[in-house]
Amino acid sequence: MNTIFFSLDDFDYCLSVAKSRQLNKEKKLVREQAYKPDKNFGLKLHLVGVLGEFAVAKFLNVKLNETIFDGADPGYDLEYLEHKIEVKASLNSNKKSLNLILSKRLHERKSSDLYVFVCVNHDLSAQINGCISWQRFDKEKRIGNFGSGDCYFVSTKSLSDLRVFQQHVLGF
Repeated sequence: MNTIFFSLDDFDYCLSVAKSRQLNKEKKLVREQAYKPDKNFGLKLHLVGVLGEFAVAKFLNVKLNETIFDGADPGYDLEYLEHKIEVKASLNSNKKSLNLILSKRLHERKSSDLYVFVCVNHDLSAQINGCISWQRFDKEKRIGNFGSGDCYFVSTKSLSDLRVFQQHVLGF
């Protein structure tokens, strides 16, 4: 597990990216807006996601993808030496943080080479809990329902340290 700390400037930057993504979603009236429990729910989801992406980008020393997509996104968040990475982020206080959870639709798109799971903390830090290849996730996945319909998941015990992936890609 790797811990990434955010400066206040990092947080402000991530908040601006999250606000841009949320504004775009609101314009499209996507499904998540139909059942939001409070007016800031969508922004909170985007902020947690962007902080997770930023933590992985910072760890791998790549730039955060700021692209706002009008339709569906390409199914991955970052690229690292031609490897497509999907980052899944959760608040650390969330009980679901013991599992890497993916929608069936996202996994079946086969757009990512690697999934990375990050837990965002309330103290301007994030834990990169690990990563798993698309193929390994596909072999080990189970079906569960965590409140928004059936999805695929694996336990965090199935994840590898992101440094192992990085060393493999770099040929160490």
